[in-house]
Amino acid sequence: MKEDFETGLFLDEAGNKFIKNEFDPDKPVFIRVDEDKWEAIWNGREVACDWSKVNEYAELARVLKAISIEKLSNENAPNYLTHINSAFNNLVKIDMDWSKDFSSLTASGWLKVWKHLNPHERSAIRTYYEVMALEELHGAKYEVSVEMSEWKARNDVVHLKQVVMWNPTSGSLTSIEWEMIRNYLEMDIPSEDLQSRALRLFCRMAMETLKRPSQILKIKSNGLIEIKGKEGTPSEFFLRIPGVKGQTGVGLKSWQITETLGKDLTSFSQHPVIRAKQQKHDLLFVLPGARGASLKWEEFGMVDAQTIGSNVRQHFKHKSKIVSPRTKAPINVTPYRIRHTGATALALQGFSRQEIQDVLEHDSPMSADAYINAVGSDLFPAIEKASDRGLGKIFTVLSDAYFFKGTITDKTTSAPIIIPSIDITSETTQAPAIVGSCGKEGVCNIHPFWGCYNGCEHFMAWKEFDHSISLDYVDEEFHRWNSAEGGKKRTKLSKDFDKVAAAIREVIRAIDEEGSRA
Repeated sequence: MKEDFETGLFLDEAGNKFIKNEFDPDKPVFIRVDEDKWEAIWNGREVACDWSKVNEYAELARVLKAISIEKLSNENAPNYLTHINSAFNNLVKIDMDWSKDFSSLTASGWLKVWKHLNPHERSAIRTYYEVMALEELHGAKYEVSVEMSEWKARNDVVHLKQVVMWNPTSGSLTSIEWEMIRNYLEMDIPSEDLQSRALRLFCRMAMETLKRPSQILKIKSNGLIEIKGKEGTPSEFFLRIPGVKGQTGVGLKSWQITETLGKDLTSFSQHPVIRAKQQKHDLLFVLPGARGASLKWEEFGMVDAQTIGSNVRQHFKHKSKIVSPRTKAPINVTPYRIRHTGATALALQGFSRQEIQDVLEHDSPMSADAYINAVGSDLFPAIEKASDRGLGKIFTVLSDAYFFKGTITDKTTSAPIIIPSIDITSETTQAPAIVGSCGKEGVCNIHPFWGCYNGCEHFMAWKEFDHSISLDYVDEEFHRWNSAEGGKKRTKLSKDFDKVAAAIREVIRAIDEEGSRA
């Protein structure tokens, strides 16, 4: 390719014009831009923008193409072609005279256009309009651009809505589902076909790293690092994972994985079919076809996220035989659900927004809010509408680790823990209502009762006490507090109530199980 320094384009021997996309500096992509259809191969799949319909409006097409060349040369990955293809082809379908410039199109006029577009299309068109306004192109107005910048492209955060709502088929998996999947993935299955083995290994990498599928799929063939331990100590394994989106090209990051997964990946890579594909494509993860057949991805040099997602979904549907306790149907597993379940588990364990953002490598900390909200205050109105399970049951089912950390014991005489406030006239209780004892030596700085149930390892819950009384008390306190708040805003306190209630339910369950074994 020969660069034309006047236009910034590249020319081949036939004089065809290309742009050089260097989103991934190690693998630049040349995109031909003098045809109706701009095409590229990116992340293992074909991406394209067909300008044929837009070309009917010559001046509009000229401006949009000029901006697209700039963006694809400097800012965006080649898959940006799919976004602008959707945005501009749907734009010109709207019943308006697009042969004219934008000078007569007011903010209210653009709002009418807005309602016909999806969030991605809105975002793309708003971005292009802003460039036009700043450069005084095609009649775009700065004041309209400013007003447009305040509009929400999304009515809600669509791609994380299922997480926040705990959708049973596409939202985060419950701890029971998560454990069933984990056990299946770590099984030793004799005579397993190579494709199934590959898919199970991919899911394990996704579970342990919580990285995007595209990141895992781009790990180089030498991206599994083993650091052998000293004699008698286990080896440590790391994956060298590339960045994604705007992080591409900033270097690899090492992510530690379990020794079991490291050894299984090593063993898998030693299979001659797998080793040959790894060497050919310089990738750690390769997906063989069923019964050794070739797959279409090999034409493009890597497995794309859509292909791996479809294969994982079909594998769990037809081969794993796992039935979801929630839906009573074959469990729906995708790389998306694995990643977001892991992130939700981090929120359940108390990780901060910044920590979740760092693990997931989100550009914006706001994305992490969906996982925090899924276990915090913003979820409660949705839970109340969608579930009748009652206070405490949500966390009991969904938490990877129950909140009760103490022990179940017989009555003792030392350091009694009582319910802070209880109706001593009730026929079902006695005063004081002692729920257990404190086993900590010295001064305890946590709040008695609330802190005892909620994670204190020194709390000794009495098996003879009817802990449903504690649950009733927490429920009453929650409703009393909620009434005082007026139900207008749920704060972190609502989550704390539910965690304590979940811990109490775990105590009740443990006592019942112990009684049934006696």
